[in-house]
Amino acid sequence: MLYDVIIVGGGIIGLTTAYYLYKNGFKVSILERGRLGCEASRNNAGFIVPSMYSPLPLEASIANLIKWILSRKSPVWVSAKELFNNWRWFMHFLTAKSNIDPAACRTIRKLCRDSLNEYTKLIDTYGIDCDLRKGCILEVYSDKGDFEEAKLFVGRLWSEGFNVKVLSNEEIYEIEPELNRILVGGLLYEEDLLVDSAKFINGLSKVIKSLGIDICEHTEVTKILARNDIVSVYTGIATRLDARYVVISAGPWSIQLLKNLGLNLLMRPARGYTITLSKSSKRLNNAIFIHDIHEVVLSRSDGAVKVSSILEFMGFNKDISVSKATWMVNSAAKYIPYIKELSIEDIWVGLRPCTADGIPVIGKIPGYDNIILATGHCRFGLTFSILTAKLITDILKGKAKSNILKIFSPMRMISS
Repeated sequence: MLYDVIIVGGGIIGLTTAYYLYKNGFKVSILERGRLGCEASRNNAGFIVPSMYSPLPLEASIANLIKWILSRKSPVWVSAKELFNNWRWFMHFLTAKSNIDPAACRTIRKLCRDSLNEYTKLIDTYGIDCDLRKGCILEVYSDKGDFEEAKLFVGRLWSEGFNVKVLSNEEIYEIEPELNRILVGGLLYEEDLLVDSAKFINGLSKVIKSLGIDICEHTEVTKILARNDIVSVYTGIATRLDARYVVISAGPWSIQLLKNLGLNLLMRPARGYTITLSKSSKRLNNAIFIHDIHEVVLSRSDGAVKVSSILEFMGFNKDISVSKATWMVNSAAKYIPYIKELSIEDIWVGLRPCTADGIPVIGKIPGYDNIILATGHCRFGLTFSILTAKLITDILKGKAKSNILKIFSPMRMISS
C-alpha cells in the first residue's frame, strides 16, 4: 500500500498533523515507538498559551548557564557531561538571543493565537472530555524587579492585541486566598486555554482511531530511505512502508532519525517533571505559574494537585529523582502552603525536544523534498500543535507562505 503521508511519532504534534491531513483528503499512517501520546504530550501542565511564548534563549546568559550547571536546585539544570558532549548546541543557545527576530516572535504568537478557536472547535466537535477552561492561568511574582520587567513584556503583548490583566498582590489574594502573602503582583492570561493534558491526548487518540487512520503502535522506525518520488520507512519488525511524504515528529528521537540520513540536528532533549499530589479539600481557582521557580501548580477536577515544570539537560536519561521531586514540591509550598501537607502519589519524567534557538523546526529538510520535519516545540507542544498541523498541510498542498516557512525553516538547525 502506498500512503500519501507516513507520520513518524504519535505525540500531540503527530496526532494533530494526522487529523488535519486526513481532513484535507490525505491517506495517512502513524508509526509510534510506544503508545500514542505516551511521552511529554500526556504529562504536562496542559497550557495552550500563545501569550506566554518566548524562545528559551532569551533567558540565557553566561551567568545563567554557570548557575544552571552548578545548582541542581534551579528551574533549568545542565549536567557537565551534557555540556561537554554537546557544546556546539550550548554555544548556539547562548548566542541565539542576538539572532532571534522580535518580528518572528510576534508572528509566531499571532499564528498560535489564531489557532485558539480551533482547539475549542475540535474538543466540542468530538466531545473530548478534557476539562477545558479559558482565562484561568495566573503567573505570580514575589520579586519586584522581575514583575516590573514582566509588565514591560505585557505592554508589548497589549500592542499585539493580547488580553493580559496585570494584578496587584491584593487582587491576587482575592481570587486565590490559599496563596502565601509574599507576592508583589501577577498576570492573568485571559484568553489562553487550559486542558487536562492526559484527558486531551486520550480523547484525541480516540478521535484518530475512530476516523480509521492507520496506526502502528510499539513500532520503532530504524531507517528512512528516499528514492525518487517515494519514501520508504523501515521498522524494527522488518517491515517496510511506502509513502509520497514522511513527516518526522518524533520529539527528541527525531535527532537519531536525521542522523541516519547523514544530518545533524541542533536539538537536545530536556527532562520535565510532572508530580501528582494527593487530593485536598482546598482548591486553587486558577493554574498558578510561579515565575520565581518556573513551576506550575494546579488543582485537577478530581481534587488532586499537579505540580509540573523544570528543564534538565542531561541527555536521554529518564531516571526519576525523588529528591528532585520533593524539592519541587517544597519550593512550590513556599507560595502555596497547603500543598506541603499532601503526599506525593506519582512522579513522571519525560523529554521535551528543544532547539538551540527556542523556535520549532517545521518544513522540508535539506536535500529531501518529500521528508518534512516537525519537532523542537520544547515547552509549547500543545500551544504549537494546531499551528504545526496546518502549516504541514499547507506545505503538502503547496499553499504555505514563504515568510512563515522562513521562520520555522529546518535549515537553521541542520548541518551535514
